[in-house]
Amino acid sequence: MRALSLFLMLAGLSAPALAAGLSKSVAQYARDMEDYYKNGRPEVLPGLLRAFDSQGVLADGEKRLVTAAFLAQALRREPAARQRLLPRPGNFGDNVRKTLAWAVHLACLPDEPALLAALLNADDVVLLRQIQASPAPLERWNIYSELSVLRMYWAAFLASGDAGLLDAIIGAALRYADLNAAGLRGDADFAVSAAAAALLYEQVPRHEAVRARVQAVLDKERAGGRADTLRSILHNVGG
Repeated sequence: MRALSLFLMLAGLSAPALAAGLSKSVAQYARDMEDYYKNGRPEVLPGLLRAFDSQGVLADGEKRLVTAAFLAQALRREPAARQRLLPRPGNFGDNVRKTLAWAVHLACLPDEPALLAALLNADDVVLLRQIQASPAPLERWNIYSELSVLRMYWAAFLASGDAGLLDAIIGAALRYADLNAAGLRGDADFAVSAAAAALLYEQVPRHEAVRARVQAVLDKERAGGRADTLRSILHNVGG
């Protein structure tokens, strides 16, 4: 908790629940998602999805979207992921079907309408409208809009290692640095951007790619509040 709450405390946020919520969310998915990130084995995806379902993860709308963002990136990156997840949707329960429907949309699969028709039924008409009205791919979602969207970006990064997704999180941490330096703690972006900095602080010791990307941005910033924030994030390495 110290690692996750550091930036929130430095920022003067009297919101320990925000740090606790981020920690709980990251912990919920980290082990299985990070295993996929390290090993890239599409054959584990159906079991991972069923495990999340049995744990009640997918019954929560926010966690369902985080999982969908992860699966969407797997679908975009690995053709084998589609073969494992999409041929037999009838083998999955309702919450899995709904999660896969979101994943299909976020992945921008060319046969999305047919896949949504196979995954959803007449009782899911409201969900279908929500999905169709939502932007895709994930990069079109505003990372500052909700803490859950930040979590979606991180989950999607774990599925693909996409540097663009990681850069969006680093950009949010830099936004925190700018707002904090200007004393704009009441800004609408402040809470999520502080959480992005906290997330990076926790993850740099765990992921070499994250550490290298943060260091590369620091090499360009060199001085000022942004550089100080990035140095603080990197200071956790080995700590």
